Amino acid sequence: MIPDGQPPALVTERGLSLVMISHDLSVLAETCSRVLVMRRGQMVEGGPVEQVLLDPQHEYTRTLLAAAPRGLGER
Repeated sequence: MIPDGQPPALVTERGLSLVMISHDLSVLAETCSRVLVMRRGQMVEGGPVEQVLLDPQHEYTRTLLAAAPRGLGER
């Protein structure tokens, strides 16, 4: 888990990329600038985190958001 929703110092100080794999969409929403949704090993949707999580285009992404706790997928 990333403390306080902040990326590790090396990421920000050196401009490195960080790949996070998570089933917790709220963590991704708080810490990532881009998100990629995969289903059965295939990419189904990707883009800026706000775009994908607030206006999902793929049915699987909508299903994940609807199942997320704390109403992450609600508009």
